[in-house]
Amino acid sequence: MKTECRIILLLGVLALVPVGSLQAQLIADYDFSAAQGYVDGPVVAQPAGGEYTWLEGVAAVPAGDMIAIADEALLLTQVPDTDVWAYFHFPTQMEGDLYVTWDWQYVGPADSNIDVGVNISDSVNFNLDGNPDLTWNEQGAMCRMQEANPIIDVRNGDWEGGGTYASLVELNYTDGALIHMRMVVHIVDLTLDVYAAKDGEAEVTLAEGYGFRRIPSEETNGVNCLAIWVDGQAETSCIPGQPHHRWVRPPSIIGNCIKLQPIIPPRIHLDMRRDCSILQTLPAIYLLFFLSLFYLNKYISIYKLIVVNHFIGDLIFF
Repeated sequence: MKTECRIILLLGVLALVPVGSLQAQLIADYDFSAAQGYVDGPVVAQPAGGEYTWLEGVAAVPAGDMIAIADEALLLTQVPDTDVWAYFHFPTQMEGDLYVTWDWQYVGPADSNIDVGVNISDSVNFNLDGNPDLTWNEQGAMCRMQEANPIIDVRNGDWEGGGTYASLVELNYTDGALIHMRMVVHIVDLTLDVYAAKDGEAEVTLAEGYGFRRIPSEETNGVNCLAIWVDGQAETSCIPGQPHHRWVRPPSIIGNCIKLQPIIPPRIHLDMRRDCSILQTLPAIYLLFFLSLFYLNKYISIYKLIVVNHFIGDLIFF
């Protein structure tokens, strides 16, 4: 008998605007809505007409309904002994920090678990083993809900395909709480920081300075895709009639930005972008301008006094 376990994964990527910057670069926007062309069913090949669509990760094992859209959310269904992947491209990012945010919620039985991961990677590495199928040791920055001990952990990689999963805090997900995730990918250093906050609770740090599992290829010299997997052995089934998703907010992708501070509450990103508008920064610009004139005039006056005194001293000496 087919058994399954489900969670919801609302994926998105966000970034902060650097201090002094007036605009961030929007590089993608996926909210799984009908307005963007999404319809209920397998996510692969969606959204219709989009510049970037979701792609099949393993040709021989189609993701099908295991990674699908349901009521404008991304629904992941775990089927034992079946590993599936899906991914989408975004413009290659070669410098700065890429901010990845998403909300996910486990909706299976509390005594069960799931194995699902979110990765920021270089798609050229998917061919390292001679075929284009995705696998784990080809990924870059990795975060997952793991099944052995039902917590969220992060891969601390050795940049060569190895490393171990670890977490600074054991954050259990099987209570069904909605969890706001934030991953900061340091593209040049090839490291990542990961933070999590259960809905209504404070954010905690899960990883800081963890290494990529696999460095980008020389060809790409950066990251260019977001990949997800569903893989687990738990033989569980969802409770009939249980809600399939909990909508919070549409996610986005923003890149090429400098991290403003180590820990930033995940729901202030858009407010901070709005606060960096030119109209709101003009008062500060005017203030800095007049302060500069004041101090410049002050130093010019001091310089004149020194020159005059030196000249008078020379006359007396002569």
